Amino acid sequence: MTDLVDVEAWSAHDTVLDRQVRISVVRGDSAGAALDAARRAALISDSRLTRVLDVGAQEGVSYVVTESFRGTPLTEVVEAGQLSADQARAVVGEAAAALEAARRRGVHHLALRPSCVRIDGRDVIVTGLGLDGGVAGRRLSDDAASRADSVGLVALLYYILTTRWGGAPLDDLRLTAGNPAPLSATRRDGTPVPPPDVPADLAALTTSTLALGSQSGPQVPGDVVADLEPWPELAPPAPPTPIASEPPRGAPVRQSSRGPRIHRTSAFGAAGAGAAAGAAGAANAAGAVGAPTGPVPTQHAPVPTRPPQPTAPQTGPPPQQPGTGPARTSAFGASAASTTQFGAPPAAPTQTSAGQPLGAAPAGAGAGTDGSSSTGGRFDPTWIVIALAALAVILVLVWSLNKVFSPFDSTVDAAPDVSTSDESAAPEDTGEETEDEPTEEPTSEAPVVVPEIDDGDQLDPQGEEAGDTAGEHPEAVERAHDGQPETFWYTRTYGSPQFGGLKDGVGYAVELKEPAEVSTVILDTNNTGGNVEIRATDSSDPTGGDVLASGSLDGQTEFNFDATEVDTFVLWFTELPQAADGGNRVELKEIIVS
Repeated sequence: MTDLVDVEAWSAHDTVLDRQVRISVVRGDSAGAALDAARRAALISDSRLTRVLDVGAQEGVSYVVTESFRGTPLTEVVEAGQLSADQARAVVGEAAAALEAARRRGVHHLALRPSCVRIDGRDVIVTGLGLDGGVAGRRLSDDAASRADSVGLVALLYYILTTRWGGAPLDDLRLTAGNPAPLSATRRDGTPVPPPDVPADLAALTTSTLALGSQSGPQVPGDVVADLEPWPELAPPAPPTPIASEPPRGAPVRQSSRGPRIHRTSAFGAAGAGAAAGAAGAANAAGAVGAPTGPVPTQHAPVPTRPPQPTAPQTGPPPQQPGTGPARTSAFGASAASTTQFGAPPAAPTQTSAGQPLGAAPAGAGAGTDGSSSTGGRFDPTWIVIALAALAVILVLVWSLNKVFSPFDSTVDAAPDVSTSDESAAPEDTGEETEDEPTEEPTSEAPVVVPEIDDGDQLDPQGEEAGDTAGEHPEAVERAHDGQPETFWYTRTYGSPQFGGLKDGVGYAVELKEPAEVSTVILDTNNTGGNVEIRATDSSDPTGGDVLASGSLDGQTEFNFDATEVDTFVLWFTELPQAADGGNRVELKEIIVS
């Protein structure tokens, strides 16, 4: 479902990665801006933000492919009254930390509202980063956009506490007509009603920030994090009532080996089907041929025992049955039930005078004395077609076998007797040049070894020298190479990028399964800034060896250097970067070597 004008939401199955994805088809004057914002949002990797997988356009239809929405909408959780003041602090705090990570990469939401926050167990997910603000046509400077997101986060906090909306009117977001929206909580003078029975800091934060014309309160989402922390762990909400338009997670989805099935999650026209077909093909990144064209009978349709009574003629096109229309194959290789990109639903199967499809015999109809059908003298060519098709298959099979085996037999007959030791069979006696039959010479080249990480460990030599044996979270070291970017190894949080003056650096040792040449190291982090050195050394001497590359971090950072054969190397951090919440620590999600 979607609550934005000019957006159609579809659900599709990615047959390559075997996962559900969401396709948003964007129309209107803001489509270009929405796609630009979505492309920037695709650079952000945070488990609390719905990830953008693909952005593009086909035949004038713009689309954005994202992860499938998961969890329960915040509106349902609030209406059920399941969130206390501490839980409200946790929900908004997590959302603010995610948006602060996006702000540091120059991306803003600009369309915060209750429907774009979801709760999945103990996780908070913010949807629509970049896309929703682009669809709403909001274009602000970085400072103004950061302030707008900060006020939106405080408005979400107020909504959880009071079930009323104290932020800017949601009408500015161009929501669909009839979309349920929370009641406003502002007085005639523009000030919000103080939320009752909540901690004093939350009441002060909401009333001062949401007052009409106020410039006080948080200026960036990171300020909201500072105002709300520390917050407790989020308690999972009660399971929501299943929504008919979206199948529950894990439910089997019927699909064809020819390509993805597209399931509509809201009522849209045939144009959306064509566009979503192309977008689903882009999400799958795999070619697929279109489904057979022509009407498909409805499954399990009962055969009437007598001809049905005539009915009044329809004044409009017949209703579209799911999956019965001809499939349009897009340039992306996916198909969906749609006649053309903007066409009407396909016509129903041609009816006989008795109201049945052509070729279907009425119940109780028997064969005539001459062997012909008794359905009004019509001739059924089905068996003739089947016989001709079978004959064609047999002929093709015989021809193929003949082509396959004939050359093989002649080659065997013409081959010399290799069992004899007569020297006349040597190449010089047959007149053939030896260069036509090159002999394989043994090669001395060793096989190329692909570098593969076997293990890792945190390094805190100066801390150990000072008697601090706790280390830099040794329990989480495997998360930096477990292939799951949603987990990460992290250091302690220090008072400054220079480790609060306590030490000169900390490190992470990487051990390969076998010695291999390494020329590229990619560090996927939640950080910006700081400085890291990639050293050709081991954990016994973390500051020794050659410095292969060095530099600051910026999300996913790639370091390239001359190919060097190593079995271990060390990531030595001489300056700490900033994490999403503004703390000075390393959050290392994945190490990739090649």
